[in-house]
Amino acid sequence: MLINSAEALDNRLSATNPRRNSTRVPFLYVRMDSFPSISKFRTLLRRLEGVAVMELNLPLASNARWQRLLSGIQLDDLETLSTTAPHTELAAFLRRHPSITHLQIEGCASPDCSLNDTPLPALTEVSGPTSCLAALINQNPIAKICASQEDVQVPPPLPRLLYSLSTSTATLTILHLDFDPNERDILRQIAAIAPLLTALKLCEKSLSLTTRGTGVRLRRAWNYSTEWRDHLMLLGHLSRFLLKTTAPLVRTLGSKREEAIMVSNWTRGVVRRGGVREHPALEHLTLWYRSEVDGGVLCFWDKVGKGRSWVRASRLFSPGSEAFV
Repeated sequence: MLINSAEALDNRLSATNPRRNSTRVPFLYVRMDSFPSISKFRTLLRRLEGVAVMELNLPLASNARWQRLLSGIQLDDLETLSTTAPHTELAAFLRRHPSITHLQIEGCASPDCSLNDTPLPALTEVSGPTSCLAALINQNPIAKICASQEDVQVPPPLPRLLYSLSTSTATLTILHLDFDPNERDILRQIAAIAPLLTALKLCEKSLSLTTRGTGVRLRRAWNYSTEWRDHLMLLGHLSRFLLKTTAPLVRTLGSKREEAIMVSNWTRGVVRRGGVREHPALEHLTLWYRSEVDGGVLCFWDKVGKGRSWVRASRLFSPGSEAFV
């Protein structure tokens, strides 16, 4: 069920039967710039049963209207929630819905997020700003995190998120992070708190908060190639690694030979007596470099064949963000 206007709300309300106990609707999507009639929307929710997936996208609504809308609402089958609700109002709603497994939230301006320690015992996947997720994950068994970093956050959110993960009992297997290019040991930090990761996606922020406007040239973590490789090796279960950066990575844009040398340097190293140590699990590398120069280059490298050699499966110039998956 999609509601994207006041007229659509009226039509959906008319289509439900007030004489029956409920109408079964497993999917409910509310996407409106103007806030709907609260009484009508609450009436509709009371007539619906079996809502398992719900999106509440109301970006212009005030906190007071959100409070009136969500107050006392109970959806017993709700498992997936995506919402723009302010966290001061969302926290109480989440506590009434412990069955939620997937959650996508917007950011809040508060340095002390209201979602702190909200118990969601079934939560396995969460997406939102880093600072808010740091407050949310402490007590919950999350396996997949997609954390985006806002432009200005003090204190820096990534250390807070990593600390929360270090104190959590969650077994994290999939992680998507926005990160500051000054984070030289980002992989080591991640390996220390999530050693069982199977998929990691790192998206470099466009400009470092600490070097913005200074003209300082950044020296990224992978410029220290031996250290970068060794830290990548610490993630011994990682099978898929995605990296987005404004840096060039190779001298010649799109060069297959130069990319192959780089991939080899990242994934294998010489050990004693001339032996070679390969990364134990890594099989897929997706690299989007020079992403702010005419879209840059997106390349896909896979380990294939009996010899388990790295092969570039495809390459895109000026890709769209939807291709970076």
